[in-house]
Amino acid sequence: MREEITYKARGEVTELNHEAKIVISASRLLDDQAESWIVGTITEAAKKGLMAMESITCKVEHEMISALNTFATDAKKSFDASIDDAEKFLSESLSDAEKIF
Repeated sequence: MREEITYKARGEVTELNHEAKIVISASRLLDDQAESWIVGTITEAAKKGLMAMESITCKVEHEMISALNTFATDAKKSFDASIDDAEKFLSESLSDAEKIF
């Protein structure tokens, strides 16, 4: 960014240019510092947001694994019970058939 300031008056051109350069330099420094602060603040907020998202993702993944394990355990128990019932039914049916014959 370049600024050119011209001020035409009675012999005060040099002083105004010098003062203007100081003000512009200070303004640039302040602008650079403000920009660095904003970028740093946004970067820090983004890091915190990503960490929060990662934490949520881990919790959801843990809950899903837990739910799937519970479902699998319940399904296995249900299958085992169904197999036991089928075996018991077959055994009873064979016993009844043997009694008839």
